Amino acid sequence: YSESLIKLINEIEKNPKKIKQLKEDIDFDYLTQDLPKLIKSCEDGSRRTKEIVLGLRSFSRIDEAELKLSDLHEGIDSTLRLISGELKTKVKVEKDYGNLPQIMCYPSQLNQVFLNILSNAAHAIERQGTIKIKTELRDKNKVVVIISDDGMGMNKEVMQKIFDPFFTTKEQGKGTGLGMSISFGIIEKHNGQILVDSKEGKGTTFTIILPI
Repeated sequence: YSESLIKLINEIEKNPKKIKQLKEDIDFDYLTQDLPKLIKSCEDGSRRTKEIVLGLRSFSRIDEAELKLSDLHEGIDSTLRLISGELKTKVKVEKDYGNLPQIMCYPSQLNQVFLNILSNAAHAIERQGTIKIKTELRDKNKVVVIISDDGMGMNKEVMQKIFDPFFTTKEQGKGTGLGMSISFGIIEKHNGQILVDSKEGKGTTFTIILPI
């Protein structure tokens, strides 16, 4: 497009009589309509790339392999940024954050748990739906993260196997069946609990309880 416009400007200086024909040749009217859209797409793409890079940096925290004090809300937010692409067209996220203290944990591992649950919630919503994230302080020494979706839900048989290694409801080649098993192990490693409640056609709720 820029080459066409430069060519047009050069031709104006050289031979004004050819302008009408040249404008037709380069489809000038369409070009002037489409160019701003392309620039906006480039800007949106650059912004999205920036968000992904920042999200990956915040999410992975490769240097944080040791126990340390961490803000759970930061971890949840960085995970949401990471998967914002698959959420934005069909999922509304509602956050109800309580007043939580920082907790002693492995932040990158907890982010992996949030990623597994939130990704599964997004996949469970076929068209339009909502994911609700609620956090609260319980008994002064525990924090609770509740992640609910209004997706397809699970029957009792699936719910009983959800934390089993290699169990997946996704079609072959789409899932390893390890996400929730790994999540269970991570929460156990933190001396916490991960609970699931689901009804077919009514959605699913995961509750994570962690000691401060």
